[in-house]
Amino acid sequence: MSVKMGINFDQHSYLLTSPQLTEIHKKKFSRYLSNEITEAETQDAIRFLMECLCKHFNQKVWVLIDEYDSAFHEAYTTFGSDKANPYQFSSEFEKVLKLFRKLLGSALKSDDHLERSVVTGISRIAKANLFSTLNNFSEYGVLDKKFSRYYGFTQEEVDMLCQQQNVSEDKKEEIKQWYNGYSYGGLELYNPWSMVRCLFSEEHEIKNYWEES
Repeated sequence: MSVKMGINFDQHSYLLTSPQLTEIHKKKFSRYLSNEITEAETQDAIRFLMECLCKHFNQKVWVLIDEYDSAFHEAYTTFGSDKANPYQFSSEFEKVLKLFRKLLGSALKSDDHLERSVVTGISRIAKANLFSTLNNFSEYGVLDKKFSRYYGFTQEEVDMLCQQQNVSEDKKEEIKQWYNGYSYGGLELYNPWSMVRCLFSEEHEIKNYWEES
């Protein structure tokens, strides 16, 4: 965890020369870069990075967290439930939960440096009951209409791409039969991965690209 955290801080190493940051901030930032941090500093990592960015740019920070729950699924696969009591989590898995509760909770809960956050995952935050301290958030799933058009390519977008790639009408119909398989919020959507692979392949080859991903 600390190694990956150091990589995130390395992307913003320019902050070490920022005139807006105090020497105390820079010294602490250097510890993150060298992975010489305590458990408490690991839990505070995202919030501290937000604070530094906010001071440097003089504006609040947007935080984008993709697949927030993938670490939980991986940890559960590795550690699972308690061997003595299969109806309880193992102590190792509880440690992972505790870390992420602190890590994300400190960053997303009433922080003055946060403008807004977007968190994606397959588990609904409210139902997962992982971050009981968080509030003032809205959840959207694939069945919600507000963002349904962004879960795949719409027919209009596919028509534009096919025109750019000089796809014949016969081929367009075949593409529709293969990749127009989603229906979200009343919209029919195309599989984006398969569409890109097909349109940018030689002779617009149609096959099951999804299995190869």
